[in-house]
Amino acid sequence: MLIKRLLTTFALIAVFASCCSASLVDNGSFENPDVSDGGFGILNAGNTTLTGWTISDGGQTANNGGVTVIDSWNIGFSSGIIAQASDGEQLLNLQNTGDAGTISQTLATTAGSQYLLTFDYGAVAFGTRTLNLNYEIDGQSQDLSVDIPAGFQQIGWFQESLLFTASTNSTTLSFTGNHFNGFYGVALDNVAVNAIPEPSSMVLLGASLAGFVIRRRR
Repeated sequence: MLIKRLLTTFALIAVFASCCSASLVDNGSFENPDVSDGGFGILNAGNTTLTGWTISDGGQTANNGGVTVIDSWNIGFSSGIIAQASDGEQLLNLQNTGDAGTISQTLATTAGSQYLLTFDYGAVAFGTRTLNLNYEIDGQSQDLSVDIPAGFQQIGWFQESLLFTASTNSTTLSFTGNHFNGFYGVALDNVAVNAIPEPSSMVLLGASLAGFVIRRRR
């Protein structure tokens, strides 16, 4: 019985953490706009239909960059390539047919508080090459790479996480892709930024749940 009560306690803690620390990111799984089933939508720099995000040119070539929203699909090459989202039905390739794209979103944070950024990344691409993805949060810049073996395929998903302390009450998050051919390249999905509970809050929660277990035992 004690083990069962402890499991109940841990479950309540998990529920508390998930409910009280909702992601600050709007449209982190890129479900809006909703493209046709098995299709894709190219969104050039300046397009405003990617809910929550600003799309700008990645500046890799002289062409106007952008991004591509992909619904899970198989484009039917003889070697086959399947694009499956890591969360929901859609994913985002960080390039259009002309250049890489940058997406950015400004989050409401509290200066001095800690947050955890998490996201899934990979690639929908072909050929033997290494593609890069850059992300920035609160002034910190990080580079990731995805190795593509020969043939058309989806690589990933891999998960990235970064713990940071907000320096201001407004924090900008951005991602930039790596263009090489068409809209193929690095992919992104399941972006979230969650507040880390203050230690005092966790102590109060633990005390409350401990009291709950003692009352149950009585």
